[in-house]
Order: sequence, then C-alpha cells, then structure tokens
Amino acid sequence: MANRTGLPIYSATYSNVPVYEFNLEGNHVMRRRQDDWINATHILKVANLDKPARTRILEREVQKGIHEKVQGGYGKYQDPYQFIPEFLFSGTWVPLHEGRLLAERNGVLGKLLPFFDFVPGPISPPQAPKHQTAASNKGPKVPKPKKVALHSHGMFEE
Repeated sequence: MANRTGLPIYSATYSNVPVYEFNLEGNHVMRRRQDDWINATHILKVANLDKPARTRILEREVQKGIHEKVQGGYGKYQDPYQFIPEFLFSGTWVPLHEGRLLAERNGVLGKLLPFFDFVPGPISPPQAPKHQTAASNKGPKVPKPKKVALHSHGMFEE
C-alpha cells in the first residue's frame, strides 16, 4: 500500500527512535530519521537470504566497517491486546551510503532505490500501519475455565 507520496514509506517510532519505514513486499526496512542510518539486516532480508547467510555477511563485511548493533526482543513490549513490534528495530545499522553499497552487492538496490533516494520534506510521511505478525494475529489471551469438581455432598472444589 502506498501513502500520499506514492511510495510505501511511512513514519514510525520504535524504542523512542523516530524512523522512516519502507514496506517492500512484507519486508519492513528502517532508516533512522536522526542520522539517516539504515538497518543492514533488513536489507539482507529483502535479498531473501536465510539467517545463516545474513549473519555471515554481517560478520564478514558489514561489521568490519562503521556500524551499530541493536539487540532486540519482544518480552517487555508485548501487551495481551496489542503487539508492539519493537523487534523490528533490532539489527545492524549502517550509514545510508554503506547500506546502498550493501544493497547493490546483494542485488536489491533496484527494489530499495525509492527508499535510498527518498528525501524527507517539510511534511512527514504518514504513520506506519500496524504490523501483522503471528503474535498480533492471535488476539488477546482468553483464560481457560477452571475445572470444578462436584462432590457427593453438594460442595464445589477448584
């Protein structure tokens, strides 16, 4: 789905960090607004590389240069009524130029070019739509009914 710019670029905030988010065929690529760094892990996911291949490229190529690793997880961000996808913010972040080179080396620069070429203007892109994940599709957890036994003398027991 595209926003008013005609591109699937949105504004979002994860872990109190404002980002631009590019939705490409269900892959969400993040670019920090404060410094224009991009998530290299997300670029490699767009390239359809499995986790071992992504880890190998990140360790052998990306993390030898200027980068920042952000650890993530769901735990403290889960709410039984709404899933907040803070885990999307985790990964290895690199300057935009380095991310562009990584995308080119892995054959996805053409797909990501609108995001690399995006120049923020005075009006921010709209808020990102809620993410659909396995956790968010489950809905709120409904407690199981307690088993109750009825004794011969008419008393209930939990």
